Amino acid sequence: MKVKLTFIIIILICISCSNLKQYNESPNFVFILADDLGYGELGAFGQKIIETPNIDKLAKDGMILTNHYSGSPVCAPARAVLLTGLHTGNNPVRGNDEWRERGDVWSFQEMFKNPDLEGQRPMPDSTITIANYLKSNGYKTGMVGSNVKDFKTGDRVSYAGAPLGSYSTHRNYPTKNLVKVPDNISFKVAATLMTKGLTTFYLLHKTFPVKSGQTILYHAAAGGVGQIFGQWAKSLGCTVIGTVGSDEKVNIAKE
Repeated sequence: MKVKLTFIIIILICISCSNLKQYNESPNFVFILADDLGYGELGAFGQKIIETPNIDKLAKDGMILTNHYSGSPVCAPARAVLLTGLHTGNNPVRGNDEWRERGDVWSFQEMFKNPDLEGQRPMPDSTITIANYLKSNGYKTGMVGSNVKDFKTGDRVSYAGAPLGSYSTHRNYPTKNLVKVPDNISFKVAATLMTKGLTTFYLLHKTFPVKSGQTILYHAAAGGVGQIFGQWAKSLGCTVIGTVGSDEKVNIAKE
């Protein structure tokens, strides 16, 4: 009996250690917040008329939290409570505020002319949100629009050109102007390549649209633009003849 009991205890310890290791790993999760959506309007909670099959599948395969309440009856403070964990008595956002100092914020016509008029007054930069806590625990956080197909949260990207604002810590940027940065290229290198790449683009596609089989003479082929130009033109099926300023630069141009 004593041997059996010891054996059972060892098994339980092994299982506990295995589960401990499993639960110590940070899980991936997706949090969906929908404005003006009651819990009873989803199929997972008994809705029979409105079909929500995708959300229902997420609920079936994931976790359902039933003790979850909105922190406010209106949009902006409800989001702020969710992001900060602070109730509206301590939260910096306590109501919807269209930030009228920016201009005619209630005119849809003016918003079409200037999209910056849309949106609520933001939280102060010093506000600590759940994203800060997640980042400090090794998570990568971000927001991706519903129509974004080629990028996901955590992707390393670079860009050059309008709209301006590269000094910002956070940006809402059109994906058509983004370029994915491979893991083996640092952001410093990527930043130096973007404007050179744009220069190469307009030389090959705008100044003179080249075609496969053509021969191109390029001066300063070992320079920053020249190195990109040679590889890009070659990928288009062109033959590139490059000039350089010294023997040492010949190998650089050939690479």
